[in-house]
Amino acid sequence: MEGWHRLFNEKIKIAHPNLFALIKAIQQEEETNRIRMLELDNGHRLQPMKKVYRDLNTRIIGLTQELSSGNGLLENFLEGMINTISDPYIISNSIE
Repeated sequence: MEGWHRLFNEKIKIAHPNLFALIKAIQQEEETNRIRMLELDNGHRLQPMKKVYRDLNTRIIGLTQELSSGNGLLENFLEGMINTISDPYIISNSIE
């Protein structure tokens, strides 16, 4: 989500756009997404996710499954999430 916000802000190029600039940027984003959906429908593959994000997703899914299965405590889940998103390896590799 953060990546989408960054790219969207780069498209707009100003901190506080007027309504018409915002509408135009949203329309361009919609067109881009329509093209991506058509490409996927026609067999194109998504770009592979970076290893750092795959590892992060795996950790989060594991923590979520443990909590939702009833085997984990909320405190352990929250501590695991804090450790996961504050991991220096994750932070340093996501900047590259």
